[in-house]
Amino acid sequence: MNTQSHAILTFMLLRPFVSRGMTQELEGRAAGRVNTAIFLGALCPDLPLYLFFGWYTFIERASQTLVWGEYYFLPQWQGVFDFSHSFPLWGGGLAMGVWFERRELCLFMAAGLMASFQDVLLHFDDGHAHYFPFSDYRFASPVSYWDPSHYGSVFSIAEAVAVTGAAIWIFPRLQTRWGKAALMLGVISLWGTNALWSTLFHIF
Repeated sequence: MNTQSHAILTFMLLRPFVSRGMTQELEGRAAGRVNTAIFLGALCPDLPLYLFFGWYTFIERASQTLVWGEYYFLPQWQGVFDFSHSFPLWGGGLAMGVWFERRELCLFMAAGLMASFQDVLLHFDDGHAHYFPFSDYRFASPVSYWDPSHYGSVFSIAEAVAVTGAAIWIFPRLQTRWGKAALMLGVISLWGTNALWSTLFHIF
């Protein structure tokens, strides 16, 4: 799943549970911290992918076919991606948050765990070892979020529609103009993702 989709859909799924446990006064004071914890947690699993992409695209100047067809599958990079999508890592962090009664830490870790789980369902042959470091098992889903040969064309449209609907629900629940602007940018960039990647494969 695309990174912006992780952030927006995870927020929509987690935020209602937090709101039920807040008084109106607490909602006003703490909503910004809660929102930030969920968004950052959902974004974190994919951060190594952006470092990987930036290095090989803008520093090494490699073609996108080479980047995603060969470099992506190098063992050292796969280890990094597996670590950032590890259920034991995020689950352990969530347990620590519960133990120490840290709400924002719980939300951050729960969002990372949820975003990682979403990827299990949407990667055919490029998924992660989500039980790292205890197992290198990789589930091959019949559905890919990008590969047309595994329903990627259909899913990409469904994903964009679902994320747009979620963004409409989220918009009034954000406290700042920066947050609302970032949300709108995420939705717009998601709709343009297919065209963006198509262009990159031809330019680099």
